[in-house]
Amino acid sequence: MASSTVRFGLIGYGAWGSCHAGAIAKTQDAELVAIAAQSEKTCNKAKTDYPDANVYQDYHELLKNDDVDVVSIALPSNVHHEVASAVLSAGKHLLLEKPMCLNLEDCKDLITLAEKQERILAIGHELRLSSLWGKVKEMISDGFIGTPKYVLVELLRNPYRHGANDWRYDIERVGNWILEEPIHFFDMSRWFLQDFADP
Repeated sequence: MASSTVRFGLIGYGAWGSCHAGAIAKTQDAELVAIAAQSEKTCNKAKTDYPDANVYQDYHELLKNDDVDVVSIALPSNVHHEVASAVLSAGKHLLLEKPMCLNLEDCKDLITLAEKQERILAIGHELRLSSLWGKVKEMISDGFIGTPKYVLVELLRNPYRHGANDWRYDIERVGNWILEEPIHFFDMSRWFLQDFADP
């Protein structure tokens, strides 16, 4: 393994966590070295899919692994603060799925903890990494459409996926549907308009 390789741990191996795993595995200079999954079934799937990775059923055990540089969290929103705090406190850099947390106080707490630990905290707003939406951002910033006054987003999609144990349909665990899907478009709109004003 080259010294420039970033070694990832992944917490959560459901539908979206397995997408994270695939993206990490395909990325140059990245290696998936550890996975924490909730159930025996998902642990077995992770072991089958990534036989070279250490697999744990308790994420605290993953955090003890000195080979892990960065942890990616793909878990239900209501546990983001708890697990992200543990990751940062363990001295790992963190990629956290959106929404960051279910309330502003917990978001601020994670930012403070990341600064104290001198760790990178990144939130998974993937639209900012899209070449398509990046081109739109560039055109807006260059004045192609003039000075924007508002953004209208219309969303058409397949029925919403339920998540493990239907967590996306449980208001206590998801917080609010706005935090789960439209948050991407709120973030994208702020990004598109940032050169003109604070939306």
